[in-house]
Amino acid sequence: MKHLLFAALLAALSFVRVFAADAGVLKEIVDDVLAEEAPNLKNSRPDGKLTAQIARLSEFADELELEEPASADEALEQEELFRKTLLTMSALEERRVYRYLLWAENQLRICTRKNFPDCSQQELFSLYKTLSEINLNEVKEPILAREITSALAGIYDCLDSANKPEARIFSVRKNADFYSREKAKNENHFSPRKTPSDF
Repeated sequence: MKHLLFAALLAALSFVRVFAADAGVLKEIVDDVLAEEAPNLKNSRPDGKLTAQIARLSEFADELELEEPASADEALEQEELFRKTLLTMSALEERRVYRYLLWAENQLRICTRKNFPDCSQQELFSLYKTLSEINLNEVKEPILAREITSALAGIYDCLDSANKPEARIFSVRKNADFYSREKAKNENHFSPRKTPSDF
């Protein structure tokens, strides 16, 4: 990942004439990413930073496409800068998925430190909600997805008969359709499962 970003940075720096200002935008974003600590269990949080950087690059790519180069050489430079921008976006999207998986692993570890049969019903419901924030459709690592599912089942099995229906409806509501989600957001009682776009 780092080599890919360095390659994009070095390529961007080669545009010192017409697209010098444009190359500076790409360089700034790559520098920001390279300055960050490598993704790990502690720093992988849904803070929206990578998504914001990807959005910024997407806007930059759109602006590049709208620019009218004055010559064939400028057109080639613009095309190369556009290609490097897309390459950098792809690298950031890969990092975003990686951070999501690390976050999911950390959520699982937090929950499985507890011995479920020893927990109160309130603690169990809290653990269930914590793991339910993970969107299993976004967990591309099969073993991790299996362990999360297993932990959810273990928590559910320890819930009493009054809380099991509440846990089920909580999970069902996480899958609300678009209009129901929007209405629930306005009523301040809906929080969708996290996805890589939250990172």
